[in-house]
Amino acid sequence: MSNTDNKVKSFYDSNTSKFLRLKKDRQTPNIHQPLHAPGIVTIEEASNYSNQLIVDAISKLQVPNPHILDLGCGVGGSLAYLAKHNKTAQLTGITISPKQVEIGNKLLAEQGFNNCQLLEGDFQQLPDLDPVDLAFSIEAFVHSPNAKIFFKEIAKKLKSGGKLIIIDDSLTERYNSKISNQELELVNDFKEGWITPSLHLSSELEKMANIEGFILLENNDLTPMMRIGRPRDKFFGFLLFFFKKQMKKSKYFQMIAGGYAKQQCIKKGIVKYRMFVFEKM
Repeated sequence: MSNTDNKVKSFYDSNTSKFLRLKKDRQTPNIHQPLHAPGIVTIEEASNYSNQLIVDAISKLQVPNPHILDLGCGVGGSLAYLAKHNKTAQLTGITISPKQVEIGNKLLAEQGFNNCQLLEGDFQQLPDLDPVDLAFSIEAFVHSPNAKIFFKEIAKKLKSGGKLIIIDDSLTERYNSKISNQELELVNDFKEGWITPSLHLSSELEKMANIEGFILLENNDLTPMMRIGRPRDKFFGFLLFFFKKQMKKSKYFQMIAGGYAKQQCIKKGIVKYRMFVFEKM
């Protein structure tokens, strides 16, 4: 296991319970970015919007009893949502955190979702699995120590014609232009706080995927659906201005610092939150 893997594992083992206690939507056992698309009214709907995008993609497959793989499944919030909308799918989740596996399998069992399972695993060396019809990764891909190996590993598991969906942050071309030292520090704070070694340009992702036999079907910007600059975000920004060094000693507040830096990167046009849809040839 790489040093990055160990950091991600430690981060989620330490913080998952906090995320679940402190998240705004108590009805949804996932910790994804809420997306306020047109027609979205409640925070539950916003928190599940990315999951609904996966449900829609599965329906387009027109495959009976599809095998769906969640890469970086957390405690199974997405799988639970998918299970409610597809009773016949085989749903598998992979997370590097044994704490998340323990919490997630318990939650899924309590809800009676017998077609779901969470497994402890590493993006760099996925466990043995049945062939996969659709794989997706929501806010987990950027944790990959090596994006090239991520695409190589999932290419081994996906059927020909299978889909890979990544919903996550990526750099914009502005990153390659002349950004200031302050802006570069924000990017580095984001990478450090959220442990994101696979924060890449969209064009870089497409090239790496092409090498492993994928073609890019969609590249959609979801950033306008985000709500940033809330009062609590401004409060954290105030704290970081005065106590950044002390706060970063805590794994949880290191994440807070990274999240604030991400928001500033989005405001400055350096980072976008995107949905990529690839097809395995």
